[in-house]
Order: sequence, then structure tokens, then C-alpha cells
Amino acid sequence: MLDYLIIGYGIAGALLAAELRRRGAAYAVVDRAPFESSSRVAAGIWAPLTGLHVARAPWAQQMLETAAEVYPSLERTTELTWYFPQRVFRVFKSPLQQERWLQHRGLPRGPEFLSAWLPPESFPACINAPRGGVEIFGGGRVDTQLMVDGLRRIEQRAGRLYEAEFLPEALHVTDEHIAWGGLTARHLVFCMGSSSLAGTPFDWVPFKSTRGDVLTVEADCNLREIYHGARFLAPAGGGRYRVGASYVHGETTARPGAPEREAIETDLKHMLRVPFRTIDHRAGLRPNTLDNVAVLGSLPCDRRLLIFNGLGSKGVLQAPLLARLLLNYSMYGDALPPEFDVARFMKRWIKSWRLHG
Repeated sequence: MLDYLIIGYGIAGALLAAELRRRGAAYAVVDRAPFESSSRVAAGIWAPLTGLHVARAPWAQQMLETAAEVYPSLERTTELTWYFPQRVFRVFKSPLQQERWLQHRGLPRGPEFLSAWLPPESFPACINAPRGGVEIFGGGRVDTQLMVDGLRRIEQRAGRLYEAEFLPEALHVTDEHIAWGGLTARHLVFCMGSSSLAGTPFDWVPFKSTRGDVLTVEADCNLREIYHGARFLAPAGGGRYRVGASYVHGETTARPGAPEREAIETDLKHMLRVPFRTIDHRAGLRPNTLDNVAVLGSLPCDRRLLIFNGLGSKGVLQAPLLARLLLNYSMYGDALPPEFDVARFMKRWIKSWRLHG
């Protein structure tokens, strides 16, 4: 019997499987054949501070430390290059944004992640930064498609990956074990996209569908750093850059949108002082919870059924630490941080339980 059966193999499933492997647990993964998921489309940028309102990621320092430990080790196992610690710069696009970011630096521990103001002449000639900006310390990028594909091959070679569509009606939970498709396990973890949770024991967790469009462009910039103004601009090698992303709410398909491409290109024209050419446009659906915070934990009535989902746009930074926290909870009974615990949606579970029993 397996210790854990993982359903879904995006960023969450891949990092959870890697942590189980490190701990010597017996596990298997069920995932459909690779498709255009958010994990494969994502630009994979991480930074401890983000957004107009200078949101600091919960547990930012611990997440940075765990990511710096986990990713280089996993990269070596894949024999590929997909982990890129890089300098990250915020280019101020308005006086209000400039004021908010510089105010954050004055907060306790603010200078830990944020530089002093950088004047316009500090930026490369190809970057339009009339209001200057700041450097965000501790950032970088992961090529998420290369990472997930490389780790997926490891699971395939070990015979732990079963390519199949997860059908909730085939799930059987007894006092002795959890069974699905001929596999039996002591625990089951749902890591698939939020749209696939319908009919599962976690279909009461509130998710919202958000499509993210990302472009790949060619530009004569010779940049090695990541710049974030109205959009992010991340070097992808060979004079190519990933640019994005859009946030289209209420979408149910990952079809790239023409209006989003036009909007991203318009913003990039204001950000760059050199011409560029779009060579690719992709999109994926982000698994965002209603409160935009990742969700971990177990079914209130059965600790063997677990969820690791809702990483959203911060998945690369969060996944290594959250995988460890979830397994510490499952294996040793450690408490989960309340901000991530699925129990914060307990009222929805009670309502679902009363309706369906």
C-alpha cells in the first residue's frame, strides 16, 4: 500500500512528490497527459514583495530560504537548467506607486527586501523609468515548464506516474484504505487545478477562475535582470523575454485573448525604449481561492483526504515550504498556519455537508 496518492502534477504536485521522495515515503501520482496548464505557462517569477500595494508574501523569509534549498537540488536531479536567481527591479509607473513602495521601506524589516530609491539613470538605456524605482532583494525565475517536465520524467522512469484522467466517482474510501484505479493508499492529496475539483470531497472550497496571458517577445535589450513596471519583463535567453501577465476573471478556458495581447503590448511599448516583436502568446487558468491565499489541509471529517492547491501567481515561491508544512501536518500532526489552512472555509464545508451528507 502507498503512503500517499497525489492527484495532479503541476507545481504543487511536483513539489509535494519531491518532498515525499526526500522523506522516503511510498507514493504515486495520477495526472493526465501534459496540457497547457497554468504551471506550464507561468513565467515562474518569484519575489517577496509584489503589487501596487506592496504586498509581502506570508512567511516570505522562510519561503525564500526553503526555495533556495530545494530548487538547486531538484535542478541537479533533472540534469536541466531551470532555476535562475536574478535581480528584480520595480519600475515606478506613477507617483502613488512610488510613494507606497518607499513608505514600505520605512517599515520594520522593510530594508531587508527593498533597496533605497534608484534614480532613472540607474536603469538600462532600453528601460523607460522616468520616476526611477527600487530593487527587490531575493527574487528570480523558474522555467516552470522545464522544471515540471523534468521532474515528471523522473516519476515516469521510476514507475510512479500514472497518466489518466481522475474520475471522482471511481474513488473509494474505506476505514482501511483509499482506493482509485487499482491503486491503494493511506492518504490522498488533491493537487489538480481548481476546475477539476468538481465532484471531489473538496468541491466546497471556493475558487475563482483567473486566466493569465503571457507573451514571449524578441527585443534588442541584452537584459539579465527582471523588470516589473506595468508588466513584468523577464529574460528567457537568446534575446527573448517573457512578458505579462493578464488577470482575466471568470474565464473557464485557457484560450489566449487578443485584447489581453494588445494590452500587454501597449504597456510594454511604454516600458521599453526599443522595438520588440511578439513571437508567442500563451495562457493558463490560475487556481486562485476567493481570498487569493493558497489552501492546505484535510477534510474536517477525514484527515487522510488532503488538499494542496490555490497557489495562484506566487506558486514558485510558496510551493517548497508549503509542501513541507502540509506533510508535517499529515505525518506528525503539526498545526498548519491559519492563513493557509483549509479550515478557514469551514462554514462552506458545513453547508455542503448538510446539503449532501
